[in-house]
Amino acid sequence: MLGVPSSDLLSISERKARFFNYNEINKTLDPLMFKNSRGKYRKPLGKPLELVIGNEDPDFTDFVSRCLTMDPRKRLTPNQALKHVWVLKGLPPQVLVHHQKMHNISTPELPAQILHSRNLYLQQQQTQKKQEQTSKSKSPIKSNRPKIMI
Repeated sequence: MLGVPSSDLLSISERKARFFNYNEINKTLDPLMFKNSRGKYRKPLGKPLELVIGNEDPDFTDFVSRCLTMDPRKRLTPNQALKHVWVLKGLPPQVLVHHQKMHNISTPELPAQILHSRNLYLQQQQTQKKQEQTSKSKSPIKSNRPKIMI
């Protein structure tokens, strides 16, 4: 999870005593510090997420940060995650078309880059179907009846 939970989330938490100390002076809950496997203490928000996972793809960083949001009311739902830009742009066009049908993603919702590759794929499919239909119509009709020789 990212960061420290908000005070309203902590107020409804049943296990906060395992992870937080009540600070009498500030009247706040301070996170308990634990050592990791290397014996180092890790404080909340000690490293930015971009530094940990790399910042080559801002959509991926957004996806991970929204999945790791502390408050479950603000966290991505599985359905929202399947509609996230990073997931959609990683799908091959033929899978994207199927994915859209399965998860009720309307075409205008798609980002421009994804929409362009989807439309190219659909145009190629239409062209291929037309070529198949034309080649079938040009081929001679074959009869399934056996030839009778006299």
